[in-house]
Amino acid sequence: MTNKIEYPEKWHDSYTHRNRQDVLNAIDWMNKHQRSQAKLAKACHVSATTFNNIIKGSYPSQPLHHIRKIMDAIKLSDQRQKEGVHDCPFVETSVYRTVIAACKRAHLYRNFSVVSAFVGTGKTRGLKQYAADNSNVILLEATPDMNAGVLVSELVDKTNAIVHKSNRYAVGTKAEKVVAVVNVLRNTDSLIILDEAETVCTATLEYLRRISDKANIGVVLAGTERLKPLIKDPRGRFGQISSRVGFWPPVIQGITEDDAAALSAAAFGDNEALSDDVLNALWQMCDGSARVLVSALIPGVKDYGLKKGSELSPELIIEVGQKVLGFTPRPVRKDF
Repeated sequence: MTNKIEYPEKWHDSYTHRNRQDVLNAIDWMNKHQRSQAKLAKACHVSATTFNNIIKGSYPSQPLHHIRKIMDAIKLSDQRQKEGVHDCPFVETSVYRTVIAACKRAHLYRNFSVVSAFVGTGKTRGLKQYAADNSNVILLEATPDMNAGVLVSELVDKTNAIVHKSNRYAVGTKAEKVVAVVNVLRNTDSLIILDEAETVCTATLEYLRRISDKANIGVVLAGTERLKPLIKDPRGRFGQISSRVGFWPPVIQGITEDDAAALSAAAFGDNEALSDDVLNALWQMCDGSARVLVSALIPGVKDYGLKKGSELSPELIIEVGQKVLGFTPRPVRKDF
């Protein structure tokens, strides 16, 4: 439970009457919603130190700019609450189970696992869940053309590795950072997960392979369907890794119909009864994408249908999907 935040005992002269009232309103809001200063500071992109000074009434300069950011973040949070905008509760889908199996195998046997999946299937959600459930997991989310220097620097930050630099005024070479990372991870039963691995530079995965070998830890490479052929081909960009892969499930092309039903039930909650016809319409419109289903289709049905008084029906789902979101239902196969 978040500790109660007290009102300022005194104010710096830089605060206007309106500034002071906004700060008091922000304190009331945080106490009411059990929101910590750290979380609200992060949401409004204000440094923790600056935020704390503003809330204490001790910020030495005119605080209007920062206070506006704080109040805008509160307003947006209230709007999300009013509109019922919430993340879908976590659901163990078939994709999640495959991802977890890959992570567990690499973690247990200290080798590589490769997970390839079409976009929007829930692969990243599963990886984040495994990282959240295991304290000795390092999750890296690659950026396009991530080079080895960026990768190694992120590992230094996430492991708090101490880099012994030859030049005291430098930040450390790649080689010095690799040594530091290996030293801190060696035989620690850690696991490195690299998501969107197919987007990184060739040398980046070579560095990751060497860190894995020298530290004796497992690695999970996850990405789209383009990842598998890159590693599978011994002459491809990442061919040297293929011999180290101990778990390599088929490319995940989409969620199953049962997954869609479970996600739909979780997203709608107990407020809506989901008939077989409704579930079938949701399944047809999402086209095997968990992201489309829970982040676009169901919120669209709620906002443009249920909140306007319409009943949940297959017709509503198809209408919202086509007219509002531009989706096309997958063709229904008929057996003759």
